[in-house]
Amino acid sequence: MPESYPIWWQEIDSPPPAEWVFMFEDLTGDDTAEQWALAAAIFIAQTRRRTTAGPTFAELFTHLLPDTDGLPGPLPRNLDFMQRRRAVAGFRGHAAIEWCSLRCRRV
Repeated sequence: MPESYPIWWQEIDSPPPAEWVFMFEDLTGDDTAEQWALAAAIFIAQTRRRTTAGPTFAELFTHLLPDTDGLPGPLPRNLDFMQRRRAVAGFRGHAAIEWCSLRCRRV
C-alpha cells in the first residue's frame, strides 16, 4: 500500500485507475468542487423533502455520475470484494468530506 496513492485508495496494493484519480480531482478541485458540492446539496435537500431521509452515498453518486452508475469508472478486475468495497466507500466518503470542508474554509 504505497503512501503515494490517494487516501481513498491506500488500503489497496495496486494503483488506482486513472479515471478514478481524474474524477476525484474534478469532484474536489479548486475550480470545480463548489459546483459538485452544490449539486450534491440540492439532491440531498430534494431527497429529504420527498422522503424525510437523506439519500445513501450510492444514490447520491449515481445521481451525480449517472453515465457510470455512480462510479468514476470500472474497477480493476484483480480487486477482491473487500478491496472493491473499500475503494468505492473511500472514494465517495472522501469526496463528501472535501465538499463539507469547503463550507468550513469559507467561515
